[in-house]
Amino acid sequence: MTTFIDLLRHGETENNHRYCGSTDYPLTQLGWAQMWHTVEKNPSQWQQIITSPLARCADFAHVLGQRYLIPVTPDTRTREIHFGEWEGRSAAELMQIDADALSRFWHNPLSHPPPHGEHLLDFEARVLSAWHDIQQQFSGKKILLIYT
Repeated sequence: MTTFIDLLRHGETENNHRYCGSTDYPLTQLGWAQMWHTVEKNPSQWQQIITSPLARCADFAHVLGQRYLIPVTPDTRTREIHFGEWEGRSAAELMQIDADALSRFWHNPLSHPPPHGEHLLDFEARVLSAWHDIQQQFSGKKILLIYT
């Protein structure tokens, strides 16, 4: 049985253009509009919605699910990578504080994760675990995965 998974990334957040990561910033009005614009073409096609538990995804997922009677399941494994000490900061701020660390991260994030941040390999393992479980648990269904 084939499982179809559509991916939808959240829209603009209140702390846009910053490393939001695991910090729970809500969507702006524009962010809500962006998401509605993306799904309004055929939202009833999905049989299940899986969402990151962060407000920028989960709030929209629950409203969409209620509107079209689609079950919603939060999955913490689909949340964004944790940026550690860089959470809530912009690249411009980080360039002033520690340009070398940011440059190393941009050139090789595997070897130079943000200070006290989640390592990229741990992030990968977490997301792949969710992906495999979703495919097994919802085999043969059409899924919307809203992620951060």
